[in-house]
Amino acid sequence: MRNNVIPALCITLGAILWGFIGLFLNVLEEFSSAQLLAVRSFFTATVLFVFMAIKDPKKLYIKLRDIHYFIGTGIISFAAYNFAYFAAIRLTSMPVAAVLLYTSPIFVTIMSAMFFKEKLTLKSGFAVLAS
Repeated sequence: MRNNVIPALCITLGAILWGFIGLFLNVLEEFSSAQLLAVRSFFTATVLFVFMAIKDPKKLYIKLRDIHYFIGTGIISFAAYNFAYFAAIRLTSMPVAAVLLYTSPIFVTIMSAMFFKEKLTLKSGFAVLAS
C-alpha cells in the first residue's frame, strides 16, 4: 500500500497546483504571460535539477546527438504550450481555457486527418469520443 501513496500524493499535489495557475495569473496582472512563463520555467527547472542532482545525477546527462529532441519537445513545446494557455486564461477565462486545453486532442486528431492524411482508427475515434 505504501508504494502507491507517494505517487498518488504527487498527482494530487500536481492537480492542486495546476488549479492555482489561474489564480496567480489574475493576482499578478501587471506581469505579462511571457514574464510569468519565464519565472515559472526557471523555478521548475531549478527545483527539478536540484531534485535530480540529489536523487540520481546520472539522469542529468544527455547525449549531444539527442539535444534537438530536448530543445524541440522540452523547451519550445513547453514554452509555446504554457504561453498559449496563459494567454487563453487572460483573454477569456479559466474555465474556457481549461475546456480548450482538454478538448485539444479532438482538434489535433481531426486536423491531422484533414491536413496530414492520417487515418482515423477505432482507437483514435474512441479517444476523440472520450475527450
